[in-house]
Amino acid sequence: MCGRFTIFTEDELEEIREIIQDVSVLLSKEDMTVLGKDAYPSSKIPVITKEKHLKLMQWGFEKWDDDKKVIFNARSESVLTSRFFAPHIKADRCLIPAKSYYEWRKLPDKRSEKYRLFSEDGLLLIAGFKRTDKDEVTIITRERAENIAFIHNRMPLIFSKETAPLWFDDKYYLSLVNEKSMPVSYEMTV
Repeated sequence: MCGRFTIFTEDELEEIREIIQDVSVLLSKEDMTVLGKDAYPSSKIPVITKEKHLKLMQWGFEKWDDDKKVIFNARSESVLTSRFFAPHIKADRCLIPAKSYYEWRKLPDKRSEKYRLFSEDGLLLIAGFKRTDKDEVTIITRERAENIAFIHNRMPLIFSKETAPLWFDDKYYLSLVNEKSMPVSYEMTV
């Protein structure tokens, strides 16, 4: 599961431009203030859309039962068959660039340890999709990689720099949904 991550910094915009050719940055000066900060469900996050626009969207789909909660993750195993998610993933896939994400490992004594997970190669390019009729986005999660199995049983679907652009291609996205995530490194934080 991914419930918190660190947004990339302004210095890393150039790396995004190298990965996604011709990306248009549609962030105002005020929008840029979120860069480098931690993101939580319901917060505004920078997202790269299928149209190659980098813009802010709300992290999480508003629920239909009016309880003010959001659906911020979707499981890769069921996202293509879900009546709720399938129409959106087919039409509006996106990438969420991040510096790192966080997971909490539950300990037997009910305490928990916090871990920061990141790539040694730079940005994490997390698979997601936006709601067709609103600027809301959710992150796709999958079974965790073996090296982080002791921390949590889920992780975001993370693409390599080479694979990330294929997420927008209608011919390839179906095969990418169940692809293994790019490996991540981790460190315990305080």
